[in-house]
Amino acid sequence: KGTLIEQLVGQAMVRLGQEQVIVAAAKDKLSSEEMARVQQELAAIFKDGFPHMTARYEQLMFEDLVQHLFTDGGPGGGHIVPKMYFEITSDFGGGDEELVYLGAGVVHAGRNKTLTAGNKLYDHMEKTIKMSPYQLHSGDVKRVEELLSSYSKWRYSFLWAIMPAIERVAEMRYQNKSLHDAVLTILAVKRWELDKGALPESLDQLKEAGYLKELPDDPYAEGLLTYVRRNGDFVLYSIGGDFQDNGGKENPERRWGRSEGGDRVFWPLNPDKFEPPEKPPRAFDGIGTI
Repeated sequence: KGTLIEQLVGQAMVRLGQEQVIVAAAKDKLSSEEMARVQQELAAIFKDGFPHMTARYEQLMFEDLVQHLFTDGGPGGGHIVPKMYFEITSDFGGGDEELVYLGAGVVHAGRNKTLTAGNKLYDHMEKTIKMSPYQLHSGDVKRVEELLSSYSKWRYSFLWAIMPAIERVAEMRYQNKSLHDAVLTILAVKRWELDKGALPESLDQLKEAGYLKELPDDPYAEGLLTYVRRNGDFVLYSIGGDFQDNGGKENPERRWGRSEGGDRVFWPLNPDKFEPPEKPPRAFDGIGTI
């Protein structure tokens, strides 16, 4: 709930909290009972499921801005008012750039077409924001950037100025859900090891024995996070943003891989070398100017 900025702040807080639980699991000698309590309390936070993000507040703000920026009535439902457009959407306070806004009053699409196009984009956002990176990568799904590119930057400059980079925001949500699921899985594996004297052979064993309620999905694959027993310990990882399994090898410069390659390794973790996670994406990077 709330604006995208508020949701991003909440996601950042969730991420930092989950990271610290992994640090505690690696650094502190917690008993099986202590880890079971932490696991239960963490699972209860999102008992109704890890929440999806939404751009509905931004859509309402878009509709409200149209009311302020366009005249009421006339051809096309009304035309954009250059002075208002300049004051609301520019970061600079005057100069020759104002001529651009005067031109917008002539060439910009009318009120009705602007509302129709904007609402179409925001409605599409609500669909893609609930799709995992793997679903967007593997399916024939148009991203918001693709739909926006079909609109002229001159005729629909207002949309280009305010449209949020929603897929980047949604990806952060899926990364945090994966982290949340990984924390619960790590605690379950550590509990099993303390109780049984050995690591589980598979994650399925954890669920069958009641140590884990749900198996952790990998947002970048058609399946689960990868669990491997290795050198007396275990490795738990997502294949990351390059959609390639690199055998649990993480790129220290890009923790979620992406085009640079590398997996996102949740465990093992050396708490003495723990680094803060990457900065969250700005809600408007990549498309808009705000």
